[in-house]
Amino acid sequence: MLTSPGGILGLLGTPAGGVALGALQVHRAGWSVVGMHELAPAAEGAHQAAFTTAWCWLTGHLDPALATFWCRTVPGEKAPHLFALLDGPGRPAEPVLLLDWRLA
Repeated sequence: MLTSPGGILGLLGTPAGGVALGALQVHRAGWSVVGMHELAPAAEGAHQAAFTTAWCWLTGHLDPALATFWCRTVPGEKAPHLFALLDGPGRPAEPVLLLDWRLA
């Protein structure tokens, strides 16, 4: 299952040609599918603001000791490598992955 019934599935990066989600599966599960491509129109600074908001929320709500275990910040240039690991045994252990383009 890609997400829980009624959930939102955010597509990160650009899918390979020929990759498809079944319309029946999406419909029956009640999913909302959202393209989250970094080149989609957005206000100046919107991506950095989203990163900052997420990071501030996480660091303000998690015990700092837990943040070390739950969050991994990865330089944005390593996104393709990180995405390739997500569906395999070498995936990162942290449930929260943040791409920081300032580290690139």
